[in-house]
Amino acid sequence: MSVARNAAAPVARRAVSRRPGTKVAVKPPVVPANQVMLLDGDWELYRTLDAELTGTGVSVTYLEGVIEVISISPLHELIKINIGDLVAHYMLHRKLFYGRQGGPTRKLKKKVAAEPDDSFIFERGRILPQLVIEVALTSGGLDKLQVWACWPVEEVWIWKKGKLHFYRWQDDGYAEQKESTLVPGFKKEWAERFAECRETSDMIREFRALL
Repeated sequence: MSVARNAAAPVARRAVSRRPGTKVAVKPPVVPANQVMLLDGDWELYRTLDAELTGTGVSVTYLEGVIEVISISPLHELIKINIGDLVAHYMLHRKLFYGRQGGPTRKLKKKVAAEPDDSFIFERGRILPQLVIEVALTSGGLDKLQVWACWPVEEVWIWKKGKLHFYRWQDDGYAEQKESTLVPGFKKEWAERFAECRETSDMIREFRALL
């Protein structure tokens, strides 16, 4: 089974070169909100860009020689927080264990580095997230399923064009599922209804009434 791919338009890459043995000196790219830029570059270039862009509202991902730079919009942040909140309140309602890990950068052997929009564990003592949530408001860019397949993460939820998609790792790739295995009974329709809600207390109150 091959890794499932997002249907996204290709994005032109920009090559960035440096002389061997020299320190990477790169002016951080300016990326408009909710736009994506792909660069050809090595691990050291990724580390440089990641350090320089920390705290600027820009996300940097690395996968085997390709660097993705995305400027995060307020809508992106709202959607990821709301979906994560729905998962947390649902698990509490079901009296099931969960740990919310948020979006710390995950790195693997100078091969991949990625920052999930949100992430969860459902077994005590786990370090690697079992569920990663990604909000895709841009077209193109790295295939997040290929990124998270490097570990692999058990489930990846991708929000795209107003819909939530569940992907689960099966042997050698991700397959889209109608329901989540890790969060049993969670309905896509809930995320699609509340994802862009700006009144958090009203959202949670209405969501709890549905449970």
